Amino acid sequence: MQIIDIDSWEDFQEVVTPHFYREWLYRGQSNYAWNLESSLLRKIKRNTEIRYGSVTRNIIKENYETEIIAHFIKSSHLYLSSIPEKNNIFDWLSVMQHYGTPTRMLDFTFSPYVALFFALIDIQKEASVYCIKFKEVKKIYSKFFEDGEIDAENFLKGGKTDNEIFLMPYEPTFTNIRLQAQQGAFLIPNTLNYSHDELLNDCIVDDYVIKLIIKKNDVYKMLLELLKMNISYTNLFPGLDGFCKSFENIGIVPIKNLKSINEA
Repeated sequence: MQIIDIDSWEDFQEVVTPHFYREWLYRGQSNYAWNLESSLLRKIKRNTEIRYGSVTRNIIKENYETEIIAHFIKSSHLYLSSIPEKNNIFDWLSVMQHYGTPTRMLDFTFSPYVALFFALIDIQKEASVYCIKFKEVKKIYSKFFEDGEIDAENFLKGGKTDNEIFLMPYEPTFTNIRLQAQQGAFLIPNTLNYSHDELLNDCIVDDYVIKLIIKKNDVYKMLLELLKMNISYTNLFPGLDGFCKSFENIGIVPIKNLKSINEA
């Protein structure tokens, strides 16, 4: 994995501008020290510690995942007016992820600027943006795909050896307005024994994975540039919740720039 320090908007542009659209996936995180790890893996680790304390237990994580998926599908009609096709497990996982269910998926976007926004909105000491050339990643593991399709049931069971462990890029066929606004896609591991971070570090050529460390120096300018592109909470989270969250950036943009032009 390549590590590149980003001190300015210009630095960021220099890295991402040469990337062809939809050949790369991006993910922004507000703390550069956070690993790439799915919510399911984090929750299972935490809850295992709560249950067993310091005693090491090798639980079969896939069994818990199977139960979560089964319960969600069985009860989804109580809460959703529209649902994916029953046999499309990956689309079901994307819906579960959307509503906050722990899954093995990790959210990415085709837009480096959307990823930068997510890195900056709650930036701590330093943030990060991951850039992954997913088309090349998919080529590496093309032997696991037949006619562009992959068997979900076998995929979720994982590989039997390290040579059969990989990350699959996935763009849902059953989408929603938020996913469309964010140009969203996912990276899905075929194992729950390793995090996304470990798989990217150990299984993928460095040229295809870049971690940008975003310094705080130029955050103000970066956010202004993103606003010019119409990248904001209001547009990335369509609805009242996104509108309300947009006020979290109060004080960054000068108040005179927020007033209606009729009041100027």
